[in-house]
Amino acid sequence: AVVSTQSTGVKENRLRLMHQKFLDDIPFLAQEMFLADVQPLKDVEGGKEYFMEAITDRWLVAKVVDRSRDGSMRVHLWNCESEMPFSINRGLVENNFAAQVHELPGELTTDCSVYPSSINYTQSATSRN
Repeated sequence: AVVSTQSTGVKENRLRLMHQKFLDDIPFLAQEMFLADVQPLKDVEGGKEYFMEAITDRWLVAKVVDRSRDGSMRVHLWNCESEMPFSINRGLVENNFAAQVHELPGELTTDCSVYPSSINYTQSATSRN
């Protein structure tokens, strides 16, 4: 995922994609994130399934809105698999799985097309096993 340049101090044109051969030997690193500006609706079924379908095996960009004192981030999450990036946060609201708490961005300000959407990471991970 690409993080906001506001939170990292790194200029966006300095961000790079690591080649898969280097990622094979790097231990996995996870970061706790929460979707920004949305709140799950109670007693609504299907939200988890919708979310998992929207993110599983997808090319995603997470734009960091802010960071809490414990280091967790609040993000706007975008699916960049098509020519028009799709806001996961907005999709949850539009499909009545979440309520909008604050205004959601109308478009992604990072160009998803600079990232190779044709890489099959699932196949690469499977071939290593």
